[in-house]
Amino acid sequence: SSDLPRDQGLIMINMMSQFMAGGIEQQLHVGFQGISAFRSKHGRLPEANNKDHEDECFELAKAFNDSMRYVNETTPNGAMRAVCVDELDEKLIRRQARHAGVELQ
Repeated sequence: SSDLPRDQGLIMINMMSQFMAGGIEQQLHVGFQGISAFRSKHGRLPEANNKDHEDECFELAKAFNDSMRYVNETTPNGAMRAVCVDELDEKLIRRQARHAGVELQ
């Protein structure tokens, strides 16, 4: 038997799953890296609701994620693992990019 009531155990499992590969924190980190790369490239944040900027941020986030996955694959015994996800949450990352110009001023 567990020391946690059933509901609390389920909450803990749900919380722990958020920290596993592909959890919301990792998804947001990868999305932010795409936005940061956009800012480095253009000297400004993406414009709100600009589809072209959203597309570019997503592609930059995807490239970052692929690079970090490669780091993890080529250094399997490394003490630290690079943050990446198995599958990008495209809807989340696009929404993050779409509003970055307003939220991150």
